[in-house]
Amino acid sequence: MSIIYKAALLWLVVVSGFCSLSAEADTDPCFQAVHQNKVSCQIYKYDKVNFHFRDRMDVEQKVLAKRVWSKQSGKLLHVDYDFEVHCHPQLNCANTNSLTTTVLWAFRNAVLENLLYTATYLPCDPLDGQSCLDAGKAQLSAASEVAESTLAKQSTHRKKESSVNKTELVTTTLDEVMRNSRNGSEFLQQSTERVFVDMPKFAYAEANTGSYIVCQLLESGSCQPVKGRLTYSGRSGYAEFSHNQGQDFNKGLHNFLWNFFVENRAAICSEEMKCDFDKGCSIHMSCETP
Repeated sequence: MSIIYKAALLWLVVVSGFCSLSAEADTDPCFQAVHQNKVSCQIYKYDKVNFHFRDRMDVEQKVLAKRVWSKQSGKLLHVDYDFEVHCHPQLNCANTNSLTTTVLWAFRNAVLENLLYTATYLPCDPLDGQSCLDAGKAQLSAASEVAESTLAKQSTHRKKESSVNKTELVTTTLDEVMRNSRNGSEFLQQSTERVFVDMPKFAYAEANTGSYIVCQLLESGSCQPVKGRLTYSGRSGYAEFSHNQGQDFNKGLHNFLWNFFVENRAAICSEEMKCDFDKGCSIHMSCETP
């Protein structure tokens, strides 16, 4: 099963035994693609980089860092993180709070110990097929559930790891929060106070290939389905939802869908949103990836 939780510092995504935490640059609206051509935003430079760390069970976890730099000083100003987390028996992915604090604490430890690294996959040497076979076995021993696509990739490619300095991925503010935290719960609390973390509001679960169910995350930890449908084939997508939760709910759902299509899949969308006086609202989005 796959679930993606969206939040301001954290997005949590679970996909085929994976889980993810992600972030949106609320403290720097210029990070959003729609604003980057504005004159006021051209003092910044934006990029993205994938990196990895290992949790306390030595299972590899993957993160996408979306970075904002000052063009004048070269200083790292802001980073959003999307965590793609491998679930395993020692990592409780069924409990959102436990998952968040456990993954963040493992990330914090890896940062402070300078154990972050990038991974690239190179074609296997046809004269040495054993290297790819060993890589596949190592991955299977590290986690009980591994996506088939990952195994297929590793069967034809070998992984090369390169260490990366934390100053390229962590701001001084977040580094200070990490150093002053004594456990995962304290790290999450300090991040909330210092780095403006919001709790997730919506999630999606893949029902079939290219078809998704969207639900609202409740304080109880359950996820209440939103009536409608969400599809994406790789080149085109469609969203159609209706509810009686009012305009604020509709705006939040729209932002979630916008990130699904535009921010994460670089799609171009046409859309229609409306609400009546009885809080009955709907959203329609039709999207194409160029």
